[in-house]
Amino acid sequence: MDLLFKAFLGLITLLATVTAQDIFQSIRVWDPTPEVIKIIADQGIPLDHTVGKPGIFLDLTVSEDETVVLMSTGLDVEILIPDLTRYYQQMNRPAIERDFPLGSMQGNYTWDELNNRFDELQNQYSAIMTDRLIIGESMDGHDIWAFKVSDNPNEDEEEPEVLYTGLTHAREPVGMMNLFYFVQLLCEQYGTDPEITYLVDHREMWFIPVINPDGYLYNESIQPNGWGMHRKNRRDTNCGDGYSRGVDLNRNYGYSWGTDNTGSSPDPCSDTYRGTEEFSEPETAAIRDFVEDRAFMNVLHYHTYSNVLIHPYGNASLPEEPDLTTYREVGEEMTRYNGYAVGTGYELIGYTVNGDAVDWSYGDQGLIAYVPEVGSSSQGFWPSEDHVELLCQDQVYPNKIFAFV
Repeated sequence: MDLLFKAFLGLITLLATVTAQDIFQSIRVWDPTPEVIKIIADQGIPLDHTVGKPGIFLDLTVSEDETVVLMSTGLDVEILIPDLTRYYQQMNRPAIERDFPLGSMQGNYTWDELNNRFDELQNQYSAIMTDRLIIGESMDGHDIWAFKVSDNPNEDEEEPEVLYTGLTHAREPVGMMNLFYFVQLLCEQYGTDPEITYLVDHREMWFIPVINPDGYLYNESIQPNGWGMHRKNRRDTNCGDGYSRGVDLNRNYGYSWGTDNTGSSPDPCSDTYRGTEEFSEPETAAIRDFVEDRAFMNVLHYHTYSNVLIHPYGNASLPEEPDLTTYREVGEEMTRYNGYAVGTGYELIGYTVNGDAVDWSYGDQGLIAYVPEVGSSSQGFWPSEDHVELLCQDQVYPNKIFAFV
């Protein structure tokens, strides 16, 4: 009887640990002056997924506790969606007709599903697609892997190299799904579509679908149908075992790392915690080493959401000419059909950032680099299943144009 009672208590404890997660909300902050934006950023609240009207309002994704903190500072705060997880659940609609296999997490692949999907594609199209190249291990020992699509995939040819990455932030799966969609299109239309055939024959296109496997697996463990809101990796930062744990990988790169506490946070429990030093995390170190070992010309670091295409710099300054004109012109062509706004994060959303992947890719490595923030604020981090393929389709033209650069 004692054993049964202890087992029951253990089960209750486990369930409490798994289910007692922060509630995330969508809020609106009115009159977002630069001073107000600094107050928000100084709380360690990410500003890289905000929408609004400059000087009128700013919509944010925050935890319930962060809402209370912002209200306590005297800001004019309105709660738009009191529970985002419930919202994502309720707005979901199944995708009835599709040409692209979806996953079981509101249309997104689980960790096993994405690995299985890769195996299916690689087995079928091995003539133009390599096997996995393990480029590092995550904090919890999961493989971080890349692969290449090209006409002679196992040869290192003298062709321009382009890199696409996804799932830096664990709650942004559409970036990963878009890469699988694009790769499937490259494989299926090679030899029939002239543009795709040219790209496969004259480019080496590399893909890293998941930079942050630990964070993604954690979201899968607590919300197996989707809707997990963990952002960071899973390093133990003495902030418990939930969403506050970890390092924000997109504040951990070496360019301008930690230059202020607005563009990143020194607080280990903040969503924008930058880590103890630049490249302190095995995930960002793996990306650094891989990029430095290759001869890439350009890189797209996929995120969600806001329907914008962001280029350097994160500190509100602009690249010097002629690079700025190149960024504007290439960006305008990439967004010809999806209508995304092009600019710096400060120009488009009003926030600054330091230690991010795009600034490091350009400022340190000299690569043309953008962050596409895929999807609208109403779609959020976990769009309805029937929107996933449409969002992926929106990125096909930008992905092709970027490979032509």
